[in-house]
Amino acid sequence: LRVIDTELRLQGGIVEIASVDIVDGQITNPMSHLVRPDPPISPQAMAIHRITEEMVADKPWIEEIIPHIMQPVDVAHNASFDRRVLPEMHGEWICTMKLARRLWPGIKYSNMGLYKSRKLNVTTPPGLHHHRALYDCYITAALLLDIINVSGWTLTKWPNHRSAGAASIDVQLRTSEHRSMYSYVRLSIDRCTLRTLTS
Repeated sequence: LRVIDTELRLQGGIVEIASVDIVDGQITNPMSHLVRPDPPISPQAMAIHRITEEMVADKPWIEEIIPHIMQPVDVAHNASFDRRVLPEMHGEWICTMKLARRLWPGIKYSNMGLYKSRKLNVTTPPGLHHHRALYDCYITAALLLDIINVSGWTLTKWPNHRSAGAASIDVQLRTSEHRSMYSYVRLSIDRCTLRTLTS
């Protein structure tokens, strides 16, 4: 699974994108890219993430970076937001905010709010802070691992045919106590594609 986070100029226009991978329950392979936005970065946005015009002046456009970031499945906190601001990515998404709402009703759902309320602890790269994309990737990855560990949700193969000629395997996330499903992940295996449906 690849966790993605973005930082913006304020109203659209990505200035940073980062990712980490979750492999065998470990957070690994951190990547971070500053991005040249089309409109200038607003002072309000600079005050939040501390990314300046000078830092991004000679950086690549987001369309040049996306091929190095995207995976068949991506994870984000409030994934609908990241999907909306990013160029089209043909993979599918898992939203940790939606998963957390199902698991812990009534608590704060920001990634940092959940991180603090769950008393999680993850080592982040030095020199970063909340609202830098790579830092927030680590927070979201720690949250996803906590969701998996606390919930007891297991991965179960579930056959499904998306379209004629498509080889695929659906993976169902569910609790051992409840048969109700709230998220399906289609694993990428050989010719298989991957998709996530969250509600």
